[in-house]
Amino acid sequence: MDIPILIIGAGASGLMAAYAATRARPSCAIVLEKEARAGRKLLATGNGRCNLYNARPEKERLHGSFAPVFERMLAETSPEALRAEFARIGLCCREEGEGRVYPYSGQASAVLDALPFACARQSTEIVPNARVTAI
Repeated sequence: MDIPILIIGAGASGLMAAYAATRARPSCAIVLEKEARAGRKLLATGNGRCNLYNARPEKERLHGSFAPVFERMLAETSPEALRAEFARIGLCCREEGEGRVYPYSGQASAVLDALPFACARQSTEIVPNARVTAI
């Protein structure tokens, strides 16, 4: 019996985590979201355009205690791999100035449509209006 993974928050990170988990183990993730709709805050990111990632990350721009973690992440997942992953969920991207990558449409709503849909295709259950008050 597979024990499901419980993810708290259906923002960009929570939805990508659920998507990644269900690629490895289908139907294994449940996402709890306190709002009525998953990913609602995505609409405000990047001035409504949703900057997805940077295609030309520079290690010298990483600072603070998490810099080594980010360096390992950059070494393990290339910008090309990220672009391929977004394409796999049906989100075409384009690179703009300074390596910023946005949805091809230039609209954050494209991301808000693609991420929950990709999760649903893999039978991820997203539970809205689910406020977590204790663990």
